[in-house]
Amino acid sequence: MSLSHFTFSGTSYEQGLAHGEELKDSIEKNIDVYLNRFEIEAGIGKKQLIDNAGIYLDILREQSPEYVNGINGISKSSNIDLIEIAFLNLRYELLYDALGKRYLDESVDGCTSFALLPEATENNHLIVGQNWDWIQDVDCVLTTSRDIDGMQRLSFTEAGIFGGKIGLNSEGLGITVN
Repeated sequence: MSLSHFTFSGTSYEQGLAHGEELKDSIEKNIDVYLNRFEIEAGIGKKQLIDNAGIYLDILREQSPEYVNGINGISKSSNIDLIEIAFLNLRYELLYDALGKRYLDESVDGCTSFALLPEATENNHLIVGQNWDWIQDVDCVLTTSRDIDGMQRLSFTEAGIFGGKIGLNSEGLGITVN
């Protein structure tokens, strides 16, 4: 499997504009994949998802305005309604809330991540990794982001998701998602 790699730079809004322009078709596909998955697995239709995404988006506006600037950019350049981009970016919160209520007593397994400290590796480097066993139909990409303050990130993400999910930054911080 090969992943496309894109470089986005500038303000969060400018990075979002580039993301939406480059990945419009994949973003539309990912929205459809998630809407279908929510309907089948959680029994939730688009109207309820969009209503719930609006609640979370209001909170996100207060807690992370730069992130919202990024999804605004994606929405603008892809010509996809902001609430649908918000839905895509808030899919975990929406899905886990819905599935948590539905399957309260069942445990859910997920991705596996690991880290090897420098003293445990032959080359004395920190090694961080993760598998991604989520939804095989979702379009994913590698992104390099360069902020106006000089911070750089190399990330694995889904088309339409601002920033990144799994990756590392120029300060040496790595992140995984479990």
